[in-house]
Amino acid sequence: MKSGVMIVGPSLLETGTSRGGGAEVTDFRIGVELSKSREVVILSPFLGNFNTETQIRPRLRVRHLPIPALANPQPQGMLDMTFLALFLCISSLVTAMYILALKSKGYGLLIVHNPISGLVPTLAFLAAGGRVIYSEGNTIPWIDPYIRPVRLSGVQRCWRVVYRAFCIALALVSNRVRAQSASIRDGMVKFHIDGRKIKVIPAGVDLDEFAPPPMWDDGSPYMHVGFIGRLVAEKGAELLLELVSKAEHELPETRFLIFGDGPFENEFRDLPNVEHLGRVSRDRLNNSMAKALLIVSFQKEFGRGEIEAMAAGKVVIAAAVGETPNIITHLVNGILCRPAAASYVTAIRSAIERRQTLGELGQAARRTAADTYAWERIGREWSALCRESFSSRIPPNTAGTTASS
Repeated sequence: MKSGVMIVGPSLLETGTSRGGGAEVTDFRIGVELSKSREVVILSPFLGNFNTETQIRPRLRVRHLPIPALANPQPQGMLDMTFLALFLCISSLVTAMYILALKSKGYGLLIVHNPISGLVPTLAFLAAGGRVIYSEGNTIPWIDPYIRPVRLSGVQRCWRVVYRAFCIALALVSNRVRAQSASIRDGMVKFHIDGRKIKVIPAGVDLDEFAPPPMWDDGSPYMHVGFIGRLVAEKGAELLLELVSKAEHELPETRFLIFGDGPFENEFRDLPNVEHLGRVSRDRLNNSMAKALLIVSFQKEFGRGEIEAMAAGKVVIAAAVGETPNIITHLVNGILCRPAAASYVTAIRSAIERRQTLGELGQAARRTAADTYAWERIGREWSALCRESFSSRIPPNTAGTTASS
């Protein structure tokens, strides 16, 4: 079996720049780790002028597809998402031709994310005798992503049904599946995906890129509270808005730093206790959030933003739901609360009262990130999964080695 690896991104964002999303960053770092022992090529749309490929390191290169990257990294609303899905279907045909050409040059394993863009290349590659890993980092459609009940529109429900069908099809035909958390894995099993071929591997973090600032207290009279992520319902934007509004009167000593954009961004634009920084490039994120001692999270899953915040020594305040209690121990490496604005206000007030001890929680958070999510560790997990995929071997227990499994 030919041992080269191809990685296909999940969207029309380019790989290898500070503009890309979380999955593009993951692809790049997976490529770096795997290229320590094998040839790796990442297939990516191009940004700016078309260039056939970029050599990243001796065994790693980015092969640019003749498809332009999105000018706006984040789709706005269902209409944008529908057009994006249609264009991804078209681009998947181009991707399929590229991967078949690369297979003849020694690339026998394909890693894909998005079922909309990845299903056709997967089927073509499998028909040609290749092997495929489906890498799933999204809660949708496997589990309900909301920490509080959300009523979906008819269009949203229809879209979920169609998307779920693509996801199930890709998971069924792929040789192996990587799930980002135990919850996602369990959700897949409920949809009759063979649990023996699913391996839990969490997102990784670069401990050098995200590091604690030299001083905890910058002398500001305010307690700065950060939020990292898209301002959408899945990320808890509505609950964040409730918290900010409630804190304006009950926590006048706080200021909220919002790193992200999305459909809810206009709701935060004129609030007096909010500094809306919008989408911040990854190379500036660590410095931009330096003065935020606290980071609030409103998700069942522990996402990349929360992991990077912990690596930077931030104290994460999160709801005690889903995977989160498996990662955060209350008042040991973070703060847990109920999924309600009042409970978050109480947690922030408690943090303000114990401000002098937040450094200890931040240091513990940093240790958790280093022990569980450092890329060296995650890279070894991916290397093992690739070896198993090439050998067609499915271990009896493929739960992975994450704290959430």
